[in-house]
Order: sequence, then C-alpha cells, then structure tokens
Amino acid sequence: MLDDTISAYLDRLAGRTAAPAGGATAAMNAAQAAALLAMAARYCDGPKHAGNAEAIGEIISEADQLRHTCVALMTADGESYAPVLAAYQLPKDTDELRAVRAAAITDALVTAAAPPAEVISAAARLLELAETLQPIVSGFIAPDVAAAVEAIRAAAATSRTNAEANLSGITDPAARGRLTRITADVAAGGEGRTGHRGRTSPLRLMLRRVRFSASAVARAQLTPSRCRMRYRRFTGFTGRAAPAEGVLRASGL
Repeated sequence: MLDDTISAYLDRLAGRTAAPAGGATAAMNAAQAAALLAMAARYCDGPKHAGNAEAIGEIISEADQLRHTCVALMTADGESYAPVLAAYQLPKDTDELRAVRAAAITDALVTAAAPPAEVISAAARLLELAETLQPIVSGFIAPDVAAAVEAIRAAAATSRTNAEANLSGITDPAARGRLTRITADVAAGGEGRTGHRGRTSPLRLMLRRVRFSASAVARAQLTPSRCRMRYRRFTGFTGRAAPAEGVLRASGL
C-alpha cells in the first residue's frame, strides 16, 4: 500500500475487499494532518518568528515523526484485520469447535483494536501541536492549520468507531474488559489536559476541542475580505463577482 499511487490506493479502497477500509482512511487523515502541520510550521522560519524558533522546530520534528507513524498504521490496520476474517471462517459444527472459534475471534478483535487505538493517540498529540502552532502561524497559512485540525477530527472519530465496532463483536467478558481498558487508556490522554472528571469521555472532549480549534482559526484568520482577496490574487480576477466568489459569499465567507 505504501508504494501505491493515490489513484491506485483509491481503486483498492473502492474494491470489494476487507482492506484498505475505514481504518486506513483514519490513519491517512492523521498522516495528512501531520504533514499540513509540518508544512505550516516550516513557513514560520523567518525573523518574525525568531522568538518561537524552538517550539517551531519541535513541532516540525514531531509532526514528521507522527506522519511516518500514521502512514505505517495504514498498512498495520489491514494486516491486523486479516486474522479476524480467518477466525470467522473457522468451523462451528460442535460445541468444542464453537468455543475454539469464539476464542479465536476474541483474540483477533482485541489485536485489531491496536491500530485504531494508536491512531487516536496520534490524533490527540497532533491536536496539541495544532493548538501550539495556531497563535504562531501567519494569516495566509492559518487555513491550512484549520484543515489539519479537521483531518485530526476525522481520524479520531473514525478510529473510535472502529474500536467500538471491535468491542461490540466480543462476547467474552474478560476480553471485553481488556479491550475497554485499551480504548480507555488511549482516550485518557485528553483527561489530564482538560481536567475533566464528569461523564463525558476524554476522547469526546478532545473531539469538541478539535471542532472549536478549527472554527477559531477560520474565524480569526480567514475573514470574508481576506477570502475574497485570496481568490482575486490567485485567479487574477478584478471585475465583478465571479460565480466562485458568489459561492463564497453564499456560504458566509
């Protein structure tokens, strides 16, 4: 998968195969978010940002590392689900065979929960990097930070869905508890940062923060006038509102 072109990857994604699927798209979203954050940080290398040079360097280094990690998770997700499919194909003609099959399914589902859990963990860290970068970036690059934040949201939400789907397929109480602890440990990454002690899970709070961060960047940096100026600058249009600009106005930009 890592050597596929974008077109070849999408062809595989569209095919009637178990992988790549939602888990790969989640990891891809996280990888793209990491790349966008690294790109935005690299635009902050001038004298204007000299006071933030250390923070910018750390963001670039960690975002690059997380990008490679998430790209690897695209493959790992598909590989981890193959044993699940194999377990469901095991015979179930007798009570003994059914017990063996159920145990194999449980073990495979617990293993398959690892890649989405790692994507959630990466998404949580990427969100922290985005929040650190948000007040530093110049106005023209801020929309790319907002795009990264939206990709983080998609990665975390998709991975949570996949982890919960794995959990729903496990009937053994001990194994369910094991998997619940795995997802809880990953989600707990948001608890220390939010100080939350109520019913809402730390992961759900993280997703709320993601939405807030994206809208805050957009509101603060991409004003209607700036949006129209960017459109005119990139198209060279100087006359009356073109159809595309009308769409921007209609959407509130």
